[in-house]
Amino acid sequence: MFDSILKIYRKELLDGKLQSLLANIDGKEEILPKIKEDGSTARLCFSDINYATQDRAAWDACRHLFRLKSLALAYKKGDGSIKPETLLSLLDFWLERDPVCLNWWYNMIGVPGELGTVAVLLWDELDADRRVLLLSRLSRGVIFIRNRMIPWERCKGANMLWVAFITMTYAILARDASLFELSVKLAEGEADFDNEQGMQPDGSFFQHGKRLYSGGYGRSYIKSLAPLIHFAGMTPYAFSKEKLENVMTHVFGLKYMMNRGCFDHAVTGREYVRRGAPMSVSTLIPALRLIADTPDCPRHEELLEFIDSLESGGSTFDGVRLFERAAYLTMCRDGVFISHKSAAPDILHAEIINGENVLGYNFSYGTNTAVLSTGTEYARAIPAYDYGLIPGTSMPYMTEDELLAVEDFSLRAPTVENYKTFSDGDVALTRTTVTHEGVSATVAAFATPYGMIILGNSLSDALGREIITTVEQCACSGEIKLSDDEIIHGSVRYRVLDKSSKLVGTRELKKGSYRRNRLVESDEVFECDMLTVTLDRRGADSYAYVIAPVSVDTRGIFVIRNDKTEQSIKLPDGRVLSVGI
Repeated sequence: MFDSILKIYRKELLDGKLQSLLANIDGKEEILPKIKEDGSTARLCFSDINYATQDRAAWDACRHLFRLKSLALAYKKGDGSIKPETLLSLLDFWLERDPVCLNWWYNMIGVPGELGTVAVLLWDELDADRRVLLLSRLSRGVIFIRNRMIPWERCKGANMLWVAFITMTYAILARDASLFELSVKLAEGEADFDNEQGMQPDGSFFQHGKRLYSGGYGRSYIKSLAPLIHFAGMTPYAFSKEKLENVMTHVFGLKYMMNRGCFDHAVTGREYVRRGAPMSVSTLIPALRLIADTPDCPRHEELLEFIDSLESGGSTFDGVRLFERAAYLTMCRDGVFISHKSAAPDILHAEIINGENVLGYNFSYGTNTAVLSTGTEYARAIPAYDYGLIPGTSMPYMTEDELLAVEDFSLRAPTVENYKTFSDGDVALTRTTVTHEGVSATVAAFATPYGMIILGNSLSDALGREIITTVEQCACSGEIKLSDDEIIHGSVRYRVLDKSSKLVGTRELKKGSYRRNRLVESDEVFECDMLTVTLDRRGADSYAYVIAPVSVDTRGIFVIRNDKTEQSIKLPDGRVLSVGI
């Protein structure tokens, strides 16, 4: 059994099907010139890697394993310019030096995971002593080893799945059937619905407490779980139908959180600040194909249709979707995706860990909106973003220095009252009264066939500061037409529904770097043509506006009532939607 699995495992690495294990791959042209001989060990290493650094978020030493994996992959594909003795010397350098990071994750998950991939690729080239030592290092990420259970209390959701796959890889290499079975049971344990972490019954995904993380850890969850499901399906230890059905609930929840190849940044946690394409959905495709190739895959045809929509780069749904537990509301019509992330009891929002998202405090208020018509509106804007103006929020403006001065805000949850939701499949809504560190508001969002309608009232600040309502801040992706009551940006229309307010739109070329909000990144400067839209409420403590595709006529939308007791609207088709205490 293990010989055949190892053969398939290696083949699917070479074919690129196990893309989740092939992250951080560099070309040999970049890597080979940087190989040098280590002066103290005579082993080979890389001249530009700082092996002594202790950066907790982007540990430089781990690039050694990324590059070794890249070279091993090229070698196994038949690249004659890469010699096996080079690979073995690079491996020996790591095994003998045994670098340790201050961040436990690298030591117990990151490094064992990379070593597992290297081991599978090079297993036939390793002598007995190297195999024993490599398995010993790999065992640091194994759940059960040498008759003792390693305490993994800190691991939930995606972290536990990484541990499960490291355990499965170890079991395959060590030919340990009982450990292989345990790895499957471990993974199945993360395929249950949980109130605090992991998959939620509404299709959302929580990580680091009750924090919406579907496009971050939830994406990693699927990428990590897919090979476990795939390899287990080749053995008598296949996942149960019930667990696979649970996984499908999460998979199909994801399709309502994305548009045109990108996740809504509101569901990616702190990962949205990272350089590159952390919001891209493309890495999901190989993982979903692995699941689709598993015997007895539930909802198989629906899964293939989802994969096709991802590959086309278009919209993955049309209509509305409410994620009640996550307080997250989305809609898509005519290729335009709009979301509203509300505040609900005990839900956490902004996160700051390892120097990432140091400017993100204002996300902790909740009531965030996002609009994806091209898919990249926010990804391109991140380096130059003004974090004092978060779309969908009403709060006092804070400068970058003021935001940096805010102490750790990861566990700052707003106080929420009268949280209400409703959905009938055609329309959906959320409503909440939220108070957070002096600022209060009652906000309702209605997802309808005519757009996302946002009503707010009872805005106040205990310190008497001016409250600014931000409608949009994103990269320009088309022609912009500005007026007091309506702004058209490409295929999106922003329109006020309250005569007392007017829209204020600005277009400006801004500059910035990823380092501003992720202190471990380079300070390379990027430019972005930015659109910012705020509301001039002219002294009023309420507002009402709609975000919709330009193809939709929004003139028949009327606000009936907008106060702390009730918020109600009339749609062009005559329907009245109302929510209150």
